[in-house]
Amino acid sequence: MDLPTPSDEEKIIAIIGSTRFKETWKQVFKKLLEKGWFPRGVECYGHADKLDEVENYHNGYKDYLEKLHKKRIKEADSVLVLNKDSYIGESTENELKLARKLDKNIYWLE
Repeated sequence: MDLPTPSDEEKIIAIIGSTRFKETWKQVFKKLLEKGWFPRGVECYGHADKLDEVENYHNGYKDYLEKLHKKRIKEADSVLVLNKDSYIGESTENELKLARKLDKNIYWLE
């Protein structure tokens, strides 16, 4: 797993990507910590945990989680895109657009 190394100016990194890849998220989070990053991720894995089958997930909870994650992107120095199997979903695409608009350093992990 080839991950970037943080610098003095670049310590906080937001992880974006499909939550269907839960185990990859966990592995990457741990590896980023080991490299000296302060990674920002998600609290739950909507796709992997099949939260779309939970009624309250669509009653504002999903929107709240998306807003919270966008806030993490804004606060981060950099963004790491989990591009497993070359899959970029709609939410990840929107987060990537935000990161570009904010001129964040963007790293890709295939």
